[in-house]
Amino acid sequence: MRGDFDTARNSALEKREHIQRASDEILARQLDLIQNAIKHLEKKLPKLNTVDAAPSIEDEMRKIAARVPDEEWDKLPPDLIDRLDYYLYGAEE
Repeated sequence: MRGDFDTARNSALEKREHIQRASDEILARQLDLIQNAIKHLEKKLPKLNTVDAAPSIEDEMRKIAARVPDEEWDKLPPDLIDRLDYYLYGAEE
């Protein structure tokens, strides 16, 4: 009886080890696939530096403002910033 138990126990331990090895192999293959996919995508996608990818809104506004002739800037009311709501919406102060 003891021999049957030991045989069953050894068989179960061998199966567990086999399953563990198979799981490790599957995980290793999946990791390789993911790493290869990342390498492939890195080759396909352009390198972007997110900081330099697009100009800031401030830079864009400066470019636009630089195209406006000085005569046009001179036409703006001197208190535009202080009374912006009035000039935009006609709001009373």
